[in-house]
Amino acid sequence: VTLTDTFSNAATTVLSATPDNGETCDITGDPVITCALGTIAATDTVTVTITASADAVGTIDNLAEITAVNETDSDPTNDSDTASTTVTPVIDLEVVKTGDATVAINGTVTYDVAITNNGPSDATGVTANDQLPSGYSFVSYTGDGTYDEVSGDWTIGALPNGSSASLNITATVNASGDYLNTASVSGDQDDPNGGDDSDD
Repeated sequence: VTLTDTFSNAATTVLSATPDNGETCDITGDPVITCALGTIAATDTVTVTITASADAVGTIDNLAEITAVNETDSDPTNDSDTASTTVTPVIDLEVVKTGDATVAINGTVTYDVAITNNGPSDATGVTANDQLPSGYSFVSYTGDGTYDEVSGDWTIGALPNGSSASLNITATVNASGDYLNTASVSGDQDDPNGGDDSDD
């Protein structure tokens, strides 16, 4: 018995293909997997476990079909089947925030916020928030995108894989109030590593 397994999307890397009966599979281009499964006894089942990584977003159709057998197959209509997988984009947005370690009352403090998309996909609809707490009075900002000093919303937009956006906020230190200043970020795509999406 020979099983041929084919991925419709060439942007797929096959990592392994392992039959559970001890036989072997060959992985060739496009990618195509050919498994020589040997003899399968009546009523027995052989399972081939295939592990692959998707290198691009989209839909991947995976066709498995019996392409050779010594005997006559009484029902060839069930000799193939297809499974479809939707590959969605994934991003990793990282926030790094730095500021003056010590500032006197009524003095000026400067905060630098850097947001990096560690990928692997491009990020869209990227927005951040860095609302100054009551211990500060806003003076000015410079950087990428637009910043609303009242709400603290920072609109960045698209952030391709590997690129960064920066924001520089200048404020004066009030005599009292809350001095803990936190920046956070989000995007349209899934970010499974959400633990680095904010910084104080």
